[in-house]
Amino acid sequence: PPPPPPPPPPARVSGEAQILAEGLDQVVERIRRDMAKLPDAEFQITWRSLQ
Repeated sequence: PPPPPPPPPPARVSGEAQILAEGLDQVVERIRRDMAKLPDAEFQITWRSLQ
């Protein structure tokens, strides 16, 4: 198998991780609001579409 790609520079990783974490927080808040409104079946569909 081909060797794994070298890890990106740490500064870029932390910056992207911060963006991902902030984006994830927003997604979680939206999911929580949707959970309060939607039936479980529709929530499952919404959750799968986000992954």
